[in-house]
Amino acid sequence: MLQTLFLAVAIVLLIACVNVSSLLLVRAIRQRREYAVRVAIGASSGRIIRESLVEGLLLSMTGGLLGLAFAAIADSHHLASNA
Repeated sequence: MLQTLFLAVAIVLLIACVNVSSLLLVRAIRQRREYAVRVAIGASSGRIIRESLVEGLLLSMTGGLLGLAFAAIADSHHLASNA
């Protein structure tokens, strides 16, 4: 029973990760014009890539921390209801 629950959670997590990566990809595609303007005014491609990576990492860390917070809240409610 518990293995089935873990499998379901893993599948939902995988779907969520694919969704977030798709959203980031679409955003990057839409920002091509902005990147072109930045390069035209002298920004290096390394700086643009670094900014994109920092943005992605910031979003990932925020999402991970929110997920951990929600899991902690759910766990505390689960433990309180079983006590």
